[in-house]
Amino acid sequence: MIGSDIYILSVFGMLAFLRPIFLFGTYHRREKENTRVKKEWLQPLQLATFYFILALSLSEHFVWGKWLFNWTISVGCVFLIILSQILKVAAIRAMGHYWSPHVEIHKEKHSLIESGPYAFMRHPSYLNGIMEGICAPLISGSWVTFPFAILLIGAVFRLRILAEEDAMREQFRHSYEEYCQRVSRFGIKGEHLLPKTVFMRLSKSIILERS
Repeated sequence: MIGSDIYILSVFGMLAFLRPIFLFGTYHRREKENTRVKKEWLQPLQLATFYFILALSLSEHFVWGKWLFNWTISVGCVFLIILSQILKVAAIRAMGHYWSPHVEIHKEKHSLIESGPYAFMRHPSYLNGIMEGICAPLISGSWVTFPFAILLIGAVFRLRILAEEDAMREQFRHSYEEYCQRVSRFGIKGEHLLPKTVFMRLSKSIILERS
C-alpha cells in the first residue's frame, strides 16, 4: 500500500465516520406532537447514497484507477469539503433549535430564518452534502464513478430540496415566496446545479433545433 492509498482511506474513513455523528449529534429530537416531519425516508436515502458513492469510488481506485489519482485535485477537493463544512456549521448555528437532519416543521412558532448563510442562499447545509458526494470520486481519482456520483447526488438532493421547499411554502406561504424571489438556492442566480434543470434545457434545445 502506497502513501496515496493510506491518504485516501484516511479521508474516506473520516468522512464516513463523521457524517452521521455530525448530522445527529447536533440534532435535539423534539416531541412528535410538536413537530411535523415530511418524507422521513429522505435522510436515510441521502446517507445510503453517500456511502454507496464512497464504496464505488474506493472500489474503482483499488481495482484499476490508481494511475488516475492526482494529488492537486484530491487535496483541492478536500479543501472544498472543509469550506462547505464550515458553511454548514454556520447554517446550523443560524437555525438554532430549528435545525434538524429531517424535513421538519414546528407546528407552533416556527420562524423563517433569513440570517447567517441563509441571507444569501436557501440551502447552505445541503451544499456540504452535495460537495462531499461529488468530490469523493475526485479525491480517490475515480473518474468513472464521478459522473454517476453527480447524477445520484443531484437526483437525491433534488428530492430533498423540493420536499423542504414544499413544506416551507405550506408553512410560510407568501413570506417564503418572497424569500425565494430574493435568495437563490445556492447563492447563484440562474443556477443549474440540479439534473432536472440541465435535462430540461437540453430537451428544449433539441426541440428547437428540430422545429
